[in-house]
Amino acid sequence: MNFTADRALFEGLHNCAGVVGPRLDFSTNVGPGQQRPQAVDENGVLLWVVEALRLVEKFGRARMKVYTVQVPAPQQPVLAPGPVRFKDLRVTVSTRLQRQGTGRDARIVGVTENVYWDASGVEQVRAASESKGAA
Repeated sequence: MNFTADRALFEGLHNCAGVVGPRLDFSTNVGPGQQRPQAVDENGVLLWVVEALRLVEKFGRARMKVYTVQVPAPQQPVLAPGPVRFKDLRVTVSTRLQRQGTGRDARIVGVTENVYWDASGVEQVRAASESKGAA
């Protein structure tokens, strides 16, 4: 997987899909039928997942890619579909090699890459036409 990013991606506007939900805590064991608790950051603040969209080009074709950004907030952020700005946006890429065999006979049979986005905050950005009419 090729991942290229420039400074504008981290400092610019992102298109929010308008979908925000809790980040579930998969490190906690729960019994059958019990609801999984919501994850918290190191300060005990609830973690939320914001869905966003970006335009990517693959094989000469443009398409929309949905990605999620993890954001801490004491209560669920309310975001409408449209432009948002993430504060301190970071990306972490995790690569895992899948091997077959052992020792000298081992060979790589696959590569799995995951991209994780997180930010310290998110805010809705109003369109210029909306802000002109506001007092």
